[in-house]
Amino acid sequence: MTIKLNTTGYPLEIITPFINMLQEKINQYEIPDEVTHITLKFTDPKYGERSGGFHPTDVQLEKQTDGAWRIAALCDYCNFSHGKHPHFAKDLEFDFNRQLYHNICGVFSIDEAKEHFSSWQTNMVFFIQEHKAYDTDIQMHWTPNIR
Repeated sequence: MTIKLNTTGYPLEIITPFINMLQEKINQYEIPDEVTHITLKFTDPKYGERSGGFHPTDVQLEKQTDGAWRIAALCDYCNFSHGKHPHFAKDLEFDFNRQLYHNICGVFSIDEAKEHFSSWQTNMVFFIQEHKAYDTDIQMHWTPNIR
């Protein structure tokens, strides 16, 4: 199944190159019809506490009742490890469903994220397409029909 993402109706402007990049990544996988939630996982295999690198990032997608797909949330993680015990924490989250923006300083209205989100998504496209910084994986979930 080929997935087509909604391009409108988000609380923040989503640029076409970002949507196109997500669709290209998603459509590399076979998505069964019963799947209702997808998480695209972008990871830099070189990222670490000492080496630095590109933050791991998740893009959560959900199928709407009309069959269309939309971005639900985007999460960027950073390494808060101490020694040999790796620990990742949310550095940024743009939660479109709850209209919230979370960064290391706290939780805010999504309206306060406009400038940050604009530069974040432009950078993400650049890191993926030009830098080839990330490996991409996918997790698929579905909610069974309960009658």
